Amino acid sequence: MRLRIFTQLQMIDQQLTSLARERDELLALFAERDELRDLREVRRGLASSLRQERAHNSDLQWDLEDVELRLRALEEQERDGPSDPLVARELAILRDRTAQLEEQVLRQLERIAEVEQQLAEQERILEQRSASWVEREPQLQTQVEQLGHTLEALQTQRQGMASQLPRPALELYDDLQRRHRGTALAPIRNRQCGACRARLPTAVFDLLTTDDPLVRCPRCGRVLYHPESS
Repeated sequence: MRLRIFTQLQMIDQQLTSLARERDELLALFAERDELRDLREVRRGLASSLRQERAHNSDLQWDLEDVELRLRALEEQERDGPSDPLVARELAILRDRTAQLEEQVLRQLERIAEVEQQLAEQERILEQRSASWVEREPQLQTQVEQLGHTLEALQTQRQGMASQLPRPALELYDDLQRRHRGTALAPIRNRQCGACRARLPTAVFDLLTTDDPLVRCPRCGRVLYHPESS
């Protein structure tokens, strides 16, 4: 009876491990939500940057208009009146300033176009991935919930099976499961331990014929069983 319960417990534990791994893999897919949030943050940052770049361009345009207005006034004054060295000097400064501002405005327009392109690309990516996630999320959520129910049912089944074992036998099983990474039992194949390949003495087979046998491999310590009798 103990060997039968050991076998059933190991089958359940293997199912639990497999299902838990599958659930973890599904839950990892929910990282898409975090990635979408990050994409939205990037989009907000680009939109904010675009507003700042446009505001800076507006300031440059205002400066340029002021300089050009002053420049035209001085040019008219220079044409209408006698030449004034101070006016001529200011004209030269204003023309240089105008050229500098025009260059800055051009660079700023290029910068704005660059940020606009980045923002448009970010919005395209975000829209595409958001649409994909909206379609996938309900199915993933359903799968996770179904796996959760299955895991709960198996845990309940395991508890029921484990309760049929004497405490020392259950402790032995749990210890072997931990030590051998989920393989507390080993099948006998060709008179060898199916796990560590140790050659089994005749005494092992004699013990296996007794009532409720719980025979362990002399080398690895796993509980031995005949596959055809499990």
